[in-house]
Amino acid sequence: MRRTEQLQGLRLMKFEEIYERAAKRQLSQSEAAEILGMSERTFRCWRGRFEANGAEGLYDRRLGKASGRRVPVDTVMEVLALFDTRYSDFTSKHFFDKLVSEHGFERSYNWLRLTLQTHGRKRPAPRHEAHRRKRPRRPLSGMMLHQDGSTHQWVLEQWRDLIVTIANHLAWAKVPTIWHGPKCQPFGMGQSANHLAWAKKPCHFQTSGKTKISMLSPNFINLSRSLNFRRPGEAARDALARRGVAKAREETVK
Repeated sequence: MRRTEQLQGLRLMKFEEIYERAAKRQLSQSEAAEILGMSERTFRCWRGRFEANGAEGLYDRRLGKASGRRVPVDTVMEVLALFDTRYSDFTSKHFFDKLVSEHGFERSYNWLRLTLQTHGRKRPAPRHEAHRRKRPRRPLSGMMLHQDGSTHQWVLEQWRDLIVTIANHLAWAKVPTIWHGPKCQPFGMGQSANHLAWAKKPCHFQTSGKTKISMLSPNFINLSRSLNFRRPGEAARDALARRGVAKAREETVK
């Protein structure tokens, strides 16, 4: 049984229940129509058909019939024969181009692709993972920092190059700190690392792409050794130089 037929059976069962309650004056027409998700006029139409012909009067007569837009079987067999005999090594797109240019094909590429997949001539492409994955919010402030050093109107009516630190990113979505910093220099990264080191919080830096700068330790001693802190910003510049990154436009401290 197809899904449409199952839904039709469930819809009829629900209608019969609501119809009995409406016949006993337990529900008004408007209430019954609202429960069924239809207008009062549609409910009266269904009620009339149900009283005249029973449940058969509510059957969808379109079910079980072939669609008038269905492609003829001869056309499907002709396309499959062409693919098997002459174009078996073609991709779906190249096969479609050949059909259109040399055989007067009038169907869509999507129909051709699905037809080849349905009859086992082509296999569907594997699904790719989500580009942007959802991740749970951090439980505490400081466990995820987001920095943006782009030119933007961070302050009202002033276009300035600032290092904006969202210290509660993915925790409470607040912006508690704005640090000034020269453009094209990772000043904000060093300041954030220094701040988080004294706070004894684990973090790591990441640029706007997927280039990880350095993995930091949970305590200040290991953090100082890994970045060789001298002044805020120096260690970050060294880390950027080792990776060959000249500009940290967008940095995330986790």
